[in-house]
Amino acid sequence: MFKKQFFVALCLFTSSFIAHSQASETPIKYNNNYLDKGTWLIGGNLSYLNSSGADILYGSLSGAKMISKNVALGANILYVSSGSNTILGPQARYYFNNERSSKFFLLGNVNFNTEGGSPNYSVGAGLANFVSDYVSIDITGNYGNSFNSNNLSSSRSNLISLLVGLQIYLPKKKQTY
Repeated sequence: MFKKQFFVALCLFTSSFIAHSQASETPIKYNNNYLDKGTWLIGGNLSYLNSSGADILYGSLSGAKMISKNVALGANILYVSSGSNTILGPQARYYFNNERSSKFFLLGNVNFNTEGGSPNYSVGAGLANFVSDYVSIDITGNYGNSFNSNNLSSSRSNLISLLVGLQIYLPKKKQTY
């Protein structure tokens, strides 16, 4: 199953480069205002995993604010179909600066289960493919570590996942005098 997921991820990743490498007669100037301080990010991700023979679908909704150029801090809400409850936590994103319509980024989360228990974390790297000045389709590879504990036992699980998501960038309004 992992080979299928890897193949699909590789196809999605390379297709984004092929789509943006098409020749154009006029140079394209990309608007990079969506990564300026004060811009709000609203979006979400979906992922399907097969972990130890169990099918897991999870999705997240997130909101963040650019606190400086290329750096966003915010929060996310995660839902996991494997019987877990809602999971919340802070999130950070860093975008690498370039003048293209696709931007690489790093992502980090710390999540807390609403039913208690130990926190978990995930770190990842991704590619934001801007389909317009203010909308991107994101492909992210994540590594996460989940801790579960109760009175009888404690367990830890590691998880590698591929997420596909959509982000909307809402820039701050420019004042006119």
